[in-house]
Amino acid sequence: MEQEQRDRDEAIERLVEIKDEMRDLVNEAMQLIRDQVGYDDVRYARAERYWSGHITGALGTREDSFSQRSMFTLQETIDELDESGCGNCGGELDDPDYELCSDCR
Repeated sequence: MEQEQRDRDEAIERLVEIKDEMRDLVNEAMQLIRDQVGYDDVRYARAERYWSGHITGALGTREDSFSQRSMFTLQETIDELDESGCGNCGGELDDPDYELCSDCR
């Protein structure tokens, strides 16, 4: 069981690193666009509101008011992996061999 927890912790840590790297790459792309066309250009605005917004929204890293909120974000997946409860309701697992509690199976 301890090895499983270490493996889970390592997976969570790597997922957080990947999320941060993806966010940094989107920010770098937006900076390149901004450097070429300026902040007020419609091409920059479209990129920010569409593909950049969708990507960062799906990562769970957008904090501004117009963000494109994904139905379920990478951050929420990381949070779920970090919990030890039922994969459906979050309740206590009665059997460690199952990802779902007896009520959700």
